[in-house]
Amino acid sequence: MDIIVELPKGGKSYKQILKLAEKFEKDLNIRLAGIYYRIERSIMNRTMATSVVIAFYLDNQQEDRLEKIKEYFEEYRKSLGSDWIFVRVYVCKYL
Repeated sequence: MDIIVELPKGGKSYKQILKLAEKFEKDLNIRLAGIYYRIERSIMNRTMATSVVIAFYLDNQQEDRLEKIKEYFEEYRKSLGSDWIFVRVYVCKYL
């Protein structure tokens, strides 16, 4: 079971992640949907893990760029090193 909650605004972590999200918005011309904590809980072994989720909106005109966007995020994440290993990026499609 996963629980997703909005990342509290104003803290040092939020400001760092917001700066990163704004870079993505500018580089890829996509709109930020929100920044969240994702709490992943395994019932079997009773462990919990948290990760940060950066979610973006993607409209129909940008859908063909989805693979390029995914590659960009993966390359960027690798370049950040171990400090950012728990940052995940999701792209949401407009409905």
